[in-house]
Amino acid sequence: MLVDFLDMDPLYLCLINIESHSHVIVQAPVLGLWINIADPFQVVLAAHKALHLSKLQKTKTKTLHSEIIFNLSPTNNITDSFKKFGLSENDTTLLLAVITTGDGVEKMRAISQHVKGRQVPISNLKTLADQQAIKKVYKIQDCELKVSSLTESVICRMATKDVL
Repeated sequence: MLVDFLDMDPLYLCLINIESHSHVIVQAPVLGLWINIADPFQVVLAAHKALHLSKLQKTKTKTLHSEIIFNLSPTNNITDSFKKFGLSENDTTLLLAVITTGDGVEKMRAISQHVKGRQVPISNLKTLADQQAIKKVYKIQDCELKVSSLTESVICRMATKDVL
């Protein structure tokens, strides 16, 4: 049963505490993400960029979901993006993202039934995130956080990685 999810048609997000990785079924069009992100808005930005590039046929990866993971990264290294933002064996929480043209709520319900775990409010994402790890991945200094939020700093790096 879906308790809480973010609906930004065509992107749907929900947060699940997983008991075992052997029960996580990853099948298209499902995306399991590392939850160590500053804000769900990061995923929204990465997904919309992936959708836009897909329509232009200018993606840098093979699938829409891998493009989202790549877009979360501050670098242009695809392998590094998967290491830092893909799901790993040590993760205990899964951010499930579904991109669909149909009924996203129903698709999210169907998928979440195959994940052994407990859904938690998406607002918990910020409390679960390791801010020190986020600062390290995005190379954010404490002095920068005096004039902007962690989310703003991360979004800035995501948005400008193609320019640099």
